[in-house]
Amino acid sequence: MQDKLVVYYLRHGENEANLEGVFTSRKLDHNLTSRGVEQSHQVAGYLATQDIGSGPVFCSPLKRARQTASVIAGRLQRPVHVLEDLHELDVGDLEGSSGPEAIRYWRSVLDDWASGKRETRFAGGEDHFELTARLERSFARLRAHAGAGPVVLAAHAGLLRIGFRNLATPVPPVDLAIPNCSVSRLELGELDRPFQFAYWAQAHYLTQHTSADKP
Repeated sequence: MQDKLVVYYLRHGENEANLEGVFTSRKLDHNLTSRGVEQSHQVAGYLATQDIGSGPVFCSPLKRARQTASVIAGRLQRPVHVLEDLHELDVGDLEGSSGPEAIRYWRSVLDDWASGKRETRFAGGEDHFELTARLERSFARLRAHAGAGPVVLAAHAGLLRIGFRNLATPVPPVDLAIPNCSVSRLELGELDRPFQFAYWAQAHYLTQHTSADKP
């Protein structure tokens, strides 16, 4: 096993829920918009200029991530591997909701997790212990199939914003702005060491930003 695995972690391209401000997690599964497809092509062009090895492109099982990964994999000429545990935050009963009240509730859970109250649970959804466990399972599988690395991983903003809180250093801020198809560089050392972020949510190569950063 390599001493360090570099992961280019990117948020999927724009999808319909981003425009509507609707929380989606596991049940609602929207396609990319035309702008989301264009963003995916732009990030694929950027990644083609980076040292990203020859391994597969990994992604969340949700359409917006799989479609983003498919564009990138086509540009880089490599296969896609789906990591089932890398779906967006399981917000439970909040899924399908929008508006200020929904955002306040979502933010209250994230604030609890950030302050160490990891047992706080989205009603009908997950707590932070469960989120961390599935991230660990996902990255264990990624390691097993990554080859020499580096690798590309298309997933979700919520996982980056709060999911890595007990896994990585430095910790991404809860208020981190994460444009669609932005890239963060994550370095995985030995299995008993924290992940290391080199940078978060860079998007200088995008010409079409999505107006809404969250949910």
